[in-house]
Amino acid sequence: MRTFKGSVKAAGAEVTARHDASTGGLKLTLTNTGTTAVTLTLTNAYGGRPRTVTVRAGDTVAHTVDLRASKRWYDLTVTSDSDPAFLRRFAGHVETGEPGVSDPAIITD
Repeated sequence: MRTFKGSVKAAGAEVTARHDASTGGLKLTLTNTGTTAVTLTLTNAYGGRPRTVTVRAGDTVAHTVDLRASKRWYDLTVTSDSDPAFLRRFAGHVETGEPGVSDPAIITD
């Protein structure tokens, strides 16, 4: 699932996500096309502390999310300090060909 809110023009930032089948991780590319640095906050709904990444004007930063603890499931939200409307959300499962498990966040009664 992908959710995109806010304007790239207003925030100067953009985020793309690609899976890495060899590691089971998720590779994020954080790009700043603006003229000033932007601080992006990455939050994983499966746990862990939010992480902030500052991307200088005109730069691109690569960040890999380790998904071993969540059995390769992810639900990541990226927000920007420069635009409160900016939100990028990426949720799903990285398939590696190895056996997997049902989404650990699903609550069953």
